[in-house]
Amino acid sequence: FINIMQYCNATELFTLIQIQELKSFRKQLKKSLKELLYGGLSTEERIRYWTTIGDIEAKIKSNRLVYKSLQRKSKFAAAISLDVIRTYPTLKFFQYGEEYYYKLSRILNAISLRFPKIGYCQGMSFFAATILLILTNEEVFVWRI
Repeated sequence: FINIMQYCNATELFTLIQIQELKSFRKQLKKSLKELLYGGLSTEERIRYWTTIGDIEAKIKSNRLVYKSLQRKSKFAAAISLDVIRTYPTLKFFQYGEEYYYKLSRILNAISLRFPKIGYCQGMSFFAATILLILTNEEVFVWRI
């Protein structure tokens, strides 16, 4: 065992220890990042990421009444109902009577009210359904757009 103190002073020794800790930290960070990239985010982490990045929580709080007003029926309600039934018909999530059927209907309705110049177009349901499967929270979805 070599006495390292004969080669460096306490400050240098402290610096060497910090460098070793930093290397260890980098190695652990690299491993964690690799796991995250290959494993993906959990649903909860994904929702937290999307709500944080767009400051969605603040938008939801400050626009609670606006969101409630987006829940009234739009003039596209009939077209939306027809398309939601046709959206991913083999997925149980979107079948009539299931939770995501109603979520998707409310999201498409809210989007058609929020963007009146666009309204609703056939096919929007597939785009919205795909994102809904990722985000799961309909308020986050509406404010993220």
